[in-house]
Amino acid sequence: MGAGCRKNHDKQLTHIVRVSSRNYLLVNQHYTCHDVIYTRHNVINSCIYVNYAIHLLNNFNLPNMETRFLLPNKFKLIGWIILVISVILGLFHLFYLKGSELKFLDVKMFTVYSQNFLSSSSVIFGLDKVNLTGTIIGILFIFGAVMVAFAKEKNEDEFITKIRLESFLWATYINYVILIFCFLFFYGTGFMYVMIFNMFTVIILFIVRFNFMLYRSTKQIQYEKQS
Repeated sequence: MGAGCRKNHDKQLTHIVRVSSRNYLLVNQHYTCHDVIYTRHNVINSCIYVNYAIHLLNNFNLPNMETRFLLPNKFKLIGWIILVISVILGLFHLFYLKGSELKFLDVKMFTVYSQNFLSSSSVIFGLDKVNLTGTIIGILFIFGAVMVAFAKEKNEDEFITKIRLESFLWATYINYVILIFCFLFFYGTGFMYVMIFNMFTVIILFIVRFNFMLYRSTKQIQYEKQS
């Protein structure tokens, strides 16, 4: 806080003390010197606390602190486009190609660890022949989902931040309830597929719940305005 601002605050503080003390004297006709000194002391302390609180509020930008890790709003539309494309490609790969991979995406890639399910051979920190069909679809889905989930709304405020946090906690809880269910009732290759899909369920649940809560709150506000 600069010298000029501090001087203005001191003037305001002195004025508040004088006015508060004078009001006390007008209300309480039977007063003593001790009462006046005690009241003046309390008023000074109260004003100092209020002044300090105002200083803190002026120097901390709370909305920015809450949303500093969110992406700009323009990424939301880009994210929806990428997400829809990745979902279409994923469904095409799963149902039309029956899980088979596109041959033109067979390439040699550096891998930290790779093992073929049909043989015991493995590669550690080396080149291996792999297919990028699932890799491309998975990466596109992650990029799109992250942009959709964590891009700011046009009017991002404390209420939306609260919905965002609650939706994330809800998605996490539901995801692990589903995972526990799958641990109990899926085995073998079926459980492997469950674990593959489980990589994406948290963010899917979050997107669904967050957007549903935004839609419901918007409808509720419109209904209240009309009534």
